[in-house]
Amino acid sequence: MRKRISTAHAYVRGEGLGPLLIRSIAGTGVVRLGAMAASFVVGVQLARMLGVEGYGYYGLALSIITIAGIPGELGLPRLVTREVAGASARDDLPQLFGVLRWARRTALMLSAVMAVAAIAGVYLVSAGRNSVLGMAVIAGAATIPLMAMSRIQGGAMQGLGEVVRGQIPSLLFRPVLLALFLLAAYLSSIPVGTAGAMALNSVTALAAFVLSTIWFSRSLPRRPPGANQVSQGRRWLASSIPLALTDGMRALQTELTTLVIGLVASASQLGLFRIAMITATLAATAITVVASVVMPMIASLHASGQPAKLQKLVTSSAWAQFTGVCLLSAPLLVAPRPLLSLVYGPEYVSAAHALQIVVIGQIINAAFGPSVGLLNMTHHERRVTRAMGFGLVANLATVLLFGKLWGATGGALAFVIGLLCWNVIAWLDSRRILSIETSVWARAGSHNGR
Repeated sequence: MRKRISTAHAYVRGEGLGPLLIRSIAGTGVVRLGAMAASFVVGVQLARMLGVEGYGYYGLALSIITIAGIPGELGLPRLVTREVAGASARDDLPQLFGVLRWARRTALMLSAVMAVAAIAGVYLVSAGRNSVLGMAVIAGAATIPLMAMSRIQGGAMQGLGEVVRGQIPSLLFRPVLLALFLLAAYLSSIPVGTAGAMALNSVTALAAFVLSTIWFSRSLPRRPPGANQVSQGRRWLASSIPLALTDGMRALQTELTTLVIGLVASASQLGLFRIAMITATLAATAITVVASVVMPMIASLHASGQPAKLQKLVTSSAWAQFTGVCLLSAPLLVAPRPLLSLVYGPEYVSAAHALQIVVIGQIINAAFGPSVGLLNMTHHERRVTRAMGFGLVANLATVLLFGKLWGATGGALAFVIGLLCWNVIAWLDSRRILSIETSVWARAGSHNGR
């Protein structure tokens, strides 16, 4: 037994794709699970502190900020990860420093514009009145540029091989700090309203940006003296726009569903839908963990022309995320009502059906494998945009009717329909364009090399 443990330990610490994948997934899993736990705690704190209606307004304000942040980031974090990983694999430092400089300047400009636009938009809609929603959006607007810059710097660190540390500032440090602030407010009997909660989001975003900047500067390779930075702004912009559209449509599948539920149903139903989505995100943790690890690896293997290793990586990733989602989903499917009552309170038990629907959708999502990450990291981001577009249309075509009929449950059903739509299209594109099988149900490598 000791010999087996020693052999396994030596393998994990060794070189090669397998040991690197295991170490990266384990480290990322710790970060992601910690982040999910912290976000879960924040959700519980806010749900109890704000009540169903107040939490509904908070969710609506957060949706507006999230949507405004999409064009502010312009898909640049994933573009940076891909380009930095490729440049690092080729030891092309001028290209590496060039894309970093271009991405940071572009993101800072765009995200600042979107923050101002969000404030102006909510001011005009509320006609200058200090509405709850308006004040919340204003208080959280600073989050847009701060998180854009943090994610770009984190994406660069992942491209440089620091997969785990690159995710810590925006994913783990920020929600942990927010949970601590809310706990301090509770212990001090300081009331935290909807606007106050959004203001705390801005404060924690600033702290995450400071930490990511310090770590990012330490991660960069030494720049050769006198080396010119290669700038390919037009090509990078041409790639970042589809990536931004993809990010936008993926976020819109959740956020527009939230907005529509807020329009056609009550604030209480909106609060129930947000709780269902936040809780179901726990089951999808394995997908985000695996995606964060394998995306820079996919870009590196593709840049160095190793299709056999790429297929092996994708197959291993698909099974890893599918197994993880199934394990995490089990308690949410078996006992959703007791869990919702225990964690959030009896008033949130009605979110059980919506929660089960979204969890089932995430299991199927995991079974399709990392098709979206594969296409994005191999310069086929336009195919992902196309897939997400069809998914968004399917989502919007159903959420108006289902949301009006069944509230939170209808919103969950519409979300899953959109999720399955883009999954099928991206999976088929991966098989047809790259001859890579991404799912868990086909023979590993059966399409590789065709």
